[in-house]
Amino acid sequence: MKKVLTAILLSTLFVFSVNTIASAESENLKAQEIVYGLEMDENHVKVLEPVFSEDELKSLTDKGFTLDVITLLVSSGESKEDILKREFVSNSTKHYITTINNPSIQKDYLNLNSKASLPVTSIEEVSYEEYMQRLKEYKERVTIYSDSDKSTTSYKTMTVSVSKKSTGVYTVTNVVDWSTGALNTKEDIIGIGINGNTSPVRGTEYGTQVVRGAIYQNHIQTINYSSSSSKWNRNGDYGLSVDLVDGGVGCVRCQIHKISMKYDIKPNVSSVSLIDAYGHYAHQETTFNVSPSFTISKGVLGISVSQQKDFTIHQPQPHAQMPK
Repeated sequence: MKKVLTAILLSTLFVFSVNTIASAESENLKAQEIVYGLEMDENHVKVLEPVFSEDELKSLTDKGFTLDVITLLVSSGESKEDILKREFVSNSTKHYITTINNPSIQKDYLNLNSKASLPVTSIEEVSYEEYMQRLKEYKERVTIYSDSDKSTTSYKTMTVSVSKKSTGVYTVTNVVDWSTGALNTKEDIIGIGINGNTSPVRGTEYGTQVVRGAIYQNHIQTINYSSSSSKWNRNGDYGLSVDLVDGGVGCVRCQIHKISMKYDIKPNVSSVSLIDAYGHYAHQETTFNVSPSFTISKGVLGISVSQQKDFTIHQPQPHAQMPK
């Protein structure tokens, strides 16, 4: 794995849950362990190294672009030249720790094959420092694939950003990065809300789901969602339904997910002085699949009343804005 941009990529948080099972495995996975601005992970290397030189990547990250956003733009088919011409506007990141408050109910619930009342779920938005400390403590006490990993707590970050093309059109992006495997892997919602000064540009929407094993992290699967995908919801601001990839029968929390989306926006008024991008993510806390019914209107995510109990909406949302 090629080291790049040491101490430069401090805006990039690409965290995967890695647990120490044996010293040899721990050594092999050291490069994937809570890497923050030191090395590119294998997926970024695979996507970015054939396209950009280190100097070109440095120029983008110096502007404020994260590797996740650059990778998303490359994957969507945008040319190297157009990406290098982009202007970084703003981004915002939130760190979430989600807990199902009654483990005994959750344990019983996992064994049900029919609908049941869900336990109460709480969500905390914490600082980066607290997030990393509590994630470290979690990984020290949990062994992947064992009963101890059937935890009711999960860790994830959400980053929303705004950038500007050389043509004057703006792009909004949202990246949800799980640091631990999901206990329930059904159909989630990711979206980006905008204000009334701008509207989505149809055909520019694009999303990805990158999945890797919690232990063998070089096993990477990527699913792309083009503008022709039936998973897009365009009733207002744009959102995407994503069926989280699972690891098959008997596999609990053994896949780690990163979900990304983007679309372009254009002004509705002659002179735009304010652009907003609100990141949205709702995780389905069920063992049976619910096909989400939702809208994102005036920056706000709304889920149908009958389904609200099935999803944990991550709040407060990250909010990127121009001007800041």
